Amino acid sequence: MTKRDHTFKVRLTDEERDVLHAEAEQLGLSAADLVRMRVFGAASMRKLPGAEDLVEIRRLLKNMADNINQATKVMHERKLADRLSNELVERYLKGTKQYADGFKNHAQVIAEYLIGIQHRR
Repeated sequence: MTKRDHTFKVRLTDEERDVLHAEAEQLGLSAADLVRMRVFGAASMRKLPGAEDLVEIRRLLKNMADNINQATKVMHERKLADRLSNELVERYLKGTKQYADGFKNHAQVIAEYLIGIQHRR
């Protein structure tokens, strides 16, 4: 980890300071980390904003995918054993598609968040 030996002071109006602190708080960063991220990019960050949230989101998305896979496996096994009607299979597939679409939307939001972090310089 790079040691930071230098300080940089800047004068701000009350309004500028309030905006800086509000944005930093919204991202879960210190004001100094926000300035570093904007100037040097996310690569300069020791800790990405919302990292804990991203880990939790990843875990939840993985659980969603696992649930879809398990349910699909059971559906196929029961269909092969002629224990399910075609209507029930179609209803399941429709529900699975809606679930997968929600999964896709969540993944898109996460991707946009990460891209936003990279482009806030």
